[in-house]
Amino acid sequence: MTEEKDINTDSDSEESKEGDVEEQDDGSDSDDFKNFGNKLKPKVYKNFKEIIHQYIKLIKDKMNSDEFIFLKRHHPQEYQDKIMNFVPEFRDQYPSLFQMIISGVEIDMSILDIFLNNLADIDEGKKTLDDARNEMGHMLHNKYVKDKLR
Repeated sequence: MTEEKDINTDSDSEESKEGDVEEQDDGSDSDDFKNFGNKLKPKVYKNFKEIIHQYIKLIKDKMNSDEFIFLKRHHPQEYQDKIMNFVPEFRDQYPSLFQMIISGVEIDMSILDIFLNNLADIDEGKKTLDDARNEMGHMLHNKYVKDKLR
């Protein structure tokens, strides 16, 4: 089993904690995410929701920076290249979520949280995959489909 480190610890710390993620240096030189810009592989989903929220905030903050706003308006290809390479480990591991974030589509964080909570419940043995899948399906149906079937 690979060593686990807390995502918010300094790189000198070798202390492992349950609920943490595996970290591997990706060689990235971006200093915006020194402590969590490494390749993330969830071991357990206990802290996963917090990590995903940190990435979403990080990416949105970068997209809203003066530099990136300028690039998007005046040099769209350079903007696209930079945003695609900003957090490559997150982009590669969660491509659909990454595309949603950079597309500017408003993400319903309550649904994402329910999904991530279900992952944690499955991981902890509180729910089966089928139970979580059915719960999500019913919730999404009620929220987006039910009222439109009149």
